[in-house]
Amino acid sequence: MAFRLGTQGIDRARLRVSKFARQHRLLRAGVCVPDGTVLESPQDTAALSQLCADLLTSAPLIVRSATADEDSETTSRAGLGRSISDMREPAALHREVTALWHEGADQILVQQQIQRQWLIVAAADPGAAWHIEVHGPRAGPTPLADSRTPIFAGPPHRWRPESMAHSAMARFEQLLVEMADSGLRDSSPLQKHTTNERDHDDLGVDLELVIDPNGLTWIVQIRPLVAALSPGWIQFSKAVELSGGSIPPRGTLMLDGEHNPAPLSPAHQWLMRWLASQRPTETGQPLVLAGWLYLNTLPRDLDPPRKTSKSAFSASEMLHKLRVHDLPQAREDHIALGIQLEAVQIASTDALVHLRTGLERAQELFLAMIDLYVGQLIPARQSTTERCAARPHNPLSLLDRSTFADVLPAVWDLASPALGELFTPSASATTLGPNETLDPAVAATLLGEWDDHLFALGLAPLRSVWLCVARLLALDHDDVFLLSANELLEWVENAAARGPGPRSQAELVTLESRRRTQSRFDALQPPHRILDGLPEITPREDLLHGVPTGPSFTGRLAQRRDLTHLLADPPDPTEILCIPTLTAQAAMVLDHLDLRAVCTEYGGALSHGTLMARELKISALIGCRSCTRVKPGTYAHLDTHVGRLKLLIAAKSGT
Repeated sequence: MAFRLGTQGIDRARLRVSKFARQHRLLRAGVCVPDGTVLESPQDTAALSQLCADLLTSAPLIVRSATADEDSETTSRAGLGRSISDMREPAALHREVTALWHEGADQILVQQQIQRQWLIVAAADPGAAWHIEVHGPRAGPTPLADSRTPIFAGPPHRWRPESMAHSAMARFEQLLVEMADSGLRDSSPLQKHTTNERDHDDLGVDLELVIDPNGLTWIVQIRPLVAALSPGWIQFSKAVELSGGSIPPRGTLMLDGEHNPAPLSPAHQWLMRWLASQRPTETGQPLVLAGWLYLNTLPRDLDPPRKTSKSAFSASEMLHKLRVHDLPQAREDHIALGIQLEAVQIASTDALVHLRTGLERAQELFLAMIDLYVGQLIPARQSTTERCAARPHNPLSLLDRSTFADVLPAVWDLASPALGELFTPSASATTLGPNETLDPAVAATLLGEWDDHLFALGLAPLRSVWLCVARLLALDHDDVFLLSANELLEWVENAAARGPGPRSQAELVTLESRRRTQSRFDALQPPHRILDGLPEITPREDLLHGVPTGPSFTGRLAQRRDLTHLLADPPDPTEILCIPTLTAQAAMVLDHLDLRAVCTEYGGALSHGTLMARELKISALIGCRSCTRVKPGTYAHLDTHVGRLKLLIAAKSGT
């Protein structure tokens, strides 16, 4: 039996945007659609009676109502119309249809009800992967309307139910391939049998599918996706292409938002690319995409190098070595290089030689730090599994931290000023003596905090080189970090040859172009994870949820970009700070400002932000996605019982 219209001669312009008319086009394209009838007016009684005669004796029917503009190209009102399932008697069916007309329905779909093994909602943005949510046979007759939690949510290739035959799964995946974004517009089953329809390159698709006990997949509903699942993906992927990069088609990439929640400066981009070339397998395989840093593996999850001996340091031994040898040596090397760079003068004939020597030395020190971190510090931290018997009274996240404020950057970027340049931190309440022993788990925790000191002292020599060039060329500090290392040497060489005088027009154009590029990168919305070249869809229920610590808290939301912005414009202690991330050095800032509640966009249960919030006894939600996009001044309840940020009411202007 063919799927058909109940009314003849209806307005074809209306039919093109009709919610249910899409099912006709799918059927004509050979897609499996349940038999049924679209009723366009209360006078369609003949069509309804015929449907009862054809189908009701063999299968129950389901009735759905819709308004004329439901699921159009610009609006989506899915779920607002009423659905009545399991209709088995003609009298009851006629009665329900009449009631729906009285309730204001513009269209009514009466359709064969498919026996369900699985109910699947599948959606995809243009150019992106499918995201599916699966409900099983025990989820009730209307799991979507009942807001049931799906038994699975994620990409289709990760759903592998044991009760589903391989052939049925293959047919389901093949259907998604056929409905993929390359065919959802002008060549799709949705449109290829119609004319004079607009192509909407910015629209995705939302499917409701049923897999019956025989493994056959039926499309029950299809609607345009008017709100993107991965906001900004198209702009991000285009920016990657325009910047000369490419997104790997295989593998998993994770945005390093916990440490780099903003685009890297060109100077730091150069450093990450250079690091990837020097240590391709020992640094998480960093990859810069449109200025944003992605990793194949998070640093804390790195496997120790094979060359690491079995006699690796314990956490306590490594902490002692770090305190009495590695950190003092790194500071001595940094100071020595600084003295060497201070002697470089642009008028000197060997200025370029000294600068190149200084850059090479800074690169050696940075790689030595990376090798120490990966080869010794990470294995030592992983070797300790004991639970902490007793923690010191004072927070470990503040212990001796102020000693390194002169090199700890506000953001992990060569362009970032150190905390000591932004404020004068108070001395730590306690310090460790060189021979003081600690509980092994405390030592492991402190080792995880103090690795930032090591990393900061690895970055500091390189930052000194860029600041030296800023002095030599009379460049603003923000501008000098728009240059790569090779460009530093080139610009110094040109300046030495040019002599005193204004910068060249080409250099001015380069600086202005880089500023514009950085501004474009900053406006992007990079995905948290990229799987096989496409963005991973974040389930909606994960938004505004995070890892909770401390008591619940209610107040206005105060949005800040980073620690520099936070120090320049401190929020009131009665407000909830929303910030992309809290790195270890933020402990000093939070303590300095006496803040009581914070939400971060990035981070997790093992991140620095969670540790410091717990130790500083403040209320926090770490990894609370989308918290930084809520309007400033919104009243919210930071509920640490359920780990959720509940929005209450937006503050009125002037209050």
